Amino acid sequence: MGILTTLHHMLNLIAPALAMAVLLPALAFVWRPQGKSRWAFQFLVHFLLGSLCLVAGLLIWGVDGRMSTYLAMVVVLGSAQFWMTERSGTPSTRRRRA
Repeated sequence: MGILTTLHHMLNLIAPALAMAVLLPALAFVWRPQGKSRWAFQFLVHFLLGSLCLVAGLLIWGVDGRMSTYLAMVVVLGSAQFWMTERSGTPSTRRRRA
């Protein structure tokens, strides 16, 4: 397999992680606007976690594209987004004390 074919396969492997890394912070920005630096940080975290999930699924099952791998990626990225949104400290996410 040539270098271009290998690069093509690697890009196709991480494409779902890239799509989720763009969509999650963009949708979170619609609901709770934050600064651009916050968006860049969320993108980086989601891309790294999503890529790790996809590579782990490839190593565990030996094939790419298993639904369980995609499910694990969605759960991990959703949890990370929830954690980052709750910890952002914006007034809309702070709990009021009685």
